[in-house]
Amino acid sequence: MDGFRIWKQLYESGYQGIIRGDEAFGCKTVSTPNEVYINMGLTVFSDYEHTPLASKLINKHYQARPLSFEKQDNETLGSWRDRINAEFEIPVRFAALSDLKLPYIEVINPLLSRRIIEQVRRLPDHLRTDKKLLRRIVGSLSPPIVFADMPAIASYVDILKTRRIVDLLHKGLDSENARTLLSDELVECILGSVKVVDVEPGKVRKSLKAFVKPYIPASLKKKMGRRPAKPAMDSNVIAFRSYIICRMNRLLREDARAARHGCLK
Repeated sequence: MDGFRIWKQLYESGYQGIIRGDEAFGCKTVSTPNEVYINMGLTVFSDYEHTPLASKLINKHYQARPLSFEKQDNETLGSWRDRINAEFEIPVRFAALSDLKLPYIEVINPLLSRRIIEQVRRLPDHLRTDKKLLRRIVGSLSPPIVFADMPAIASYVDILKTRRIVDLLHKGLDSENARTLLSDELVECILGSVKVVDVEPGKVRKSLKAFVKPYIPASLKKKMGRRPAKPAMDSNVIAFRSYIICRMNRLLREDARAARHGCLK
């Protein structure tokens, strides 16, 4: 949330690149296909529970995942999970994070080399699940420091519920540009569902569910997940994404207008 100040400072200090520790050594335990889709960010509208009004608006737009990302008959849940991680989450979701930094500095990810990923894919599921082998390797090379089990920064979901951000979203969406692009009905639906839950800046929150989940046996999770309840979309996340769509659309139209008049530099 610092406006990329750290990357600007690195560039101005003469640094040309950074080495990141992104890796594909496996992912956390999953019990159902729904968990795979949600954890990897490979969800479609039908994966979520919606209010009647939202369903009415969303059902106009059919979404389908590429067939290549569906689980194959010869794949276990774990091997499929890690294939989606290597073929979708890393090159699509994680790569987008690097794209934001590249105007300032080069980003190198040595642990994402093809040879390493191919070797990891040959490992049995139990060595990839929860990064078991990677933890062993790192533990043998490092001081006895406990692995973190949650991020050290505030959740973006919490940030999007702060009064300052909600006011920004309202200002951006309650506009002629947004209503023309998204429709009055959709804008009213979005703005009517955003919430304000101010938390102490920098404070990391962890729900009771997040505390309990690691201690639930995988066998019980599997039974519970046979008919899993669909999660609800976070209304503030929807508002933020809608805000980005509208703002980006406006910027591109302004660039196009400037280009037509020879004013784009």
